[in-house]
Amino acid sequence: RVEITTAMLQGIKVTKLNNYEDKFEARVAEARQREVKLVKKEQFVWGMTLVIRVCTPVIATAATLVTFVLVSEKNVLTASDTFTILMLFNMIKFPINQAGQLLSKAALGIQAMQRIGPFMDREDGKGDHATYQESSLRVAPTTGDDKIALE
Repeated sequence: RVEITTAMLQGIKVTKLNNYEDKFEARVAEARQREVKLVKKEQFVWGMTLVIRVCTPVIATAATLVTFVLVSEKNVLTASDTFTILMLFNMIKFPINQAGQLLSKAALGIQAMQRIGPFMDREDGKGDHATYQESSLRVAPTTGDDKIALE
């Protein structure tokens, strides 16, 4: 969307002369619709991740307690067993939640390395960067105590 708008603004004379405003407006609106769809998808994924992150420890704790009781008739939940299990799950909840963030940060780091890798692999002096142009001022050689004159 930004590229389309920038292209239109750079060629504003041609745009006005040929009456392309409506075409550019339609292209910007279409790009905006695609962008809004992607943002909605991203927000949906983020919301589902948050729900999973909040519900997973509760479901895991409940499943553990139910499994403990159903495995054997001798297993009876007492206050000490219940509080011990709850404390253990409470202690591991934070590291498990942080593991998801660690994976997302690792993915961002890998993506950044893939983007910057080709730039860093370039040899000095080779590439498509801008070249230095020498100044048009030239120093005229002089002898004696004369000052340097610029041509």
